[in-house]
Amino acid sequence: MKKLIIICFLLLYNIGGFAQKVIDEKEFENLVDYVSCIYANKYMEKFKNPNQDQQLKDNTAYSNIIKPVLDNSTLQKHLSSDELIKLLSDNSWRATALKLVQARQNEKKFSEIKMFSEVPSQNNRAIIEYILKIDENFQRVIGNDFIMQIKEELLAEYPDKQVVDNSHTNTNISYQELQHNLNILTIKYEKLTRKFWIFGIIGFILIIGLPTLMYYWLKKQQNKKNNIENQEPPKNKEQSKEFEQENLQDFKEDIIKEIKQEISESSVGKNTKNLIKIEEPEPNTKFFKTKSRKVFYQECDKKEALFKVFNIKSNSAEFEYCGNTTVVTPDFLTDVCKFNNNPWKMGNINRIVTEKAGKVFKNDEGNWEVELKELAEIKFL
Repeated sequence: MKKLIIICFLLLYNIGGFAQKVIDEKEFENLVDYVSCIYANKYMEKFKNPNQDQQLKDNTAYSNIIKPVLDNSTLQKHLSSDELIKLLSDNSWRATALKLVQARQNEKKFSEIKMFSEVPSQNNRAIIEYILKIDENFQRVIGNDFIMQIKEELLAEYPDKQVVDNSHTNTNISYQELQHNLNILTIKYEKLTRKFWIFGIIGFILIIGLPTLMYYWLKKQQNKKNNIENQEPPKNKEQSKEFEQENLQDFKEDIIKEIKQEISESSVGKNTKNLIKIEEPEPNTKFFKTKSRKVFYQECDKKEALFKVFNIKSNSAEFEYCGNTTVVTPDFLTDVCKFNNNPWKMGNINRIVTEKAGKVFKNDEGNWEVELKELAEIKFL
């Protein structure tokens, strides 16, 4: 009877070991989204400061709109990272969405911080610690105690059993490691396949396309040369002069035509056109030196300006950023510009390029104010 009880106990123990949850790539992405939700919620809750007008507006948006949604976050039901970014951006917390949430996403235009293939170990504990890791500035606000609480919650849901002297347990740990390594190899294989196709297409263009273009160009030049040689030679001096002038004129026209075509089709030509446009006078255009939230102030010369308002039609116009990086920081532009890349993950910023103009209107005070959903799109280089 005693032996039977021991055998049953061992069977139950090993069945529990085999039933242990393993964090695969899909579950990894789910946990990243869940942790982003509770981190954002805790950060905004502690960051409240009612002594400042703008912060009071942010706190109202958080308390009335954001908090009721994030308080209901669970492992099984929560917002995705994209949904969370939209919720924060639409309700006065765009900077938090960019720095805290979007930096944790696996997007090519940002640093790939939380990637399943970059987990340093195969066990659940290491994966959870990797997901919970966060920038020190946010860690101080959120608090180590809260992070430890989330860690205990996740470890309870995804227990990480220690290796003991038991053949079944060793088999279970080996299976988990093999499954993790297989997932990583699959991801790397898919990336390598994509790169192979890209380089293959580029190689095809270089090996086949360029020689073909060169062949047709040389053939065209040869045809021109043959046409000139086949023309009837002049019979006297006057005809000779007329013949030379005609050929010279045709030659000049061909050269001018080819130069114009090359300029219009090349990036150098596009830049030249842009330079010419800049030198032309700009009617219906105003320049402003600074702003307050979404309103432009201090009209000034073009050299001192940060913002350019153009295409003015009565009470509406377009605008773009025309300053330089030594004057402003990215935080200064969040109210009026949408960032097409992440300036906080860059080193030195050499210049800022406007990729899409925004829209403004004249407010009741007669000042130009940026429309809420028509921000300019800029890129940091």
